[in-house]
Amino acid sequence: MFAALEDVLDRLHHKFFPPDMSELTREGSIDRFMRILVEVGDTEPQLYRLLLHFIVASIQRPEIAPRICTLFNSMRQKQVAAFASFRSSETAATHDPLVFVSILHSFALGIMMNRAFLNIDMPSRQLAEEARNMFQLYVETYFMVPARSTTHIHVELE
Repeated sequence: MFAALEDVLDRLHHKFFPPDMSELTREGSIDRFMRILVEVGDTEPQLYRLLLHFIVASIQRPEIAPRICTLFNSMRQKQVAAFASFRSSETAATHDPLVFVSILHSFALGIMMNRAFLNIDMPSRQLAEEARNMFQLYVETYFMVPARSTTHIHVELE
């Protein structure tokens, strides 16, 4: 089982972060991430099914969780560093790229579930374009406009 898990994690890591990846622009980073996210779901849907299987299995088998966390931590660190470099000097103190990347990863898990289980019939190209456009607009707002106290929504969790 661990060999299969390691294979899935390695394959996903190499798809999202190939060794020859050059420096990308903010727009290029988002476009590439969304394109690969949808592409893998189309060409190798078993990778997402297996990853989601292992995520669920980690609830009952806690020894699985650290391996999955290592993949997501590695992805998160690389993406946080990249998006930190895109911040303007006005937004650097008020916007944390970790928040953005965490939202991006949550969104990605939703796309994985959509592609693997929900069978929502949407053309891949349209899904990738809409996802990219949504995040591009968010990034432009998030990284280019200083935070204002009137734009914050406060949510209290119990």
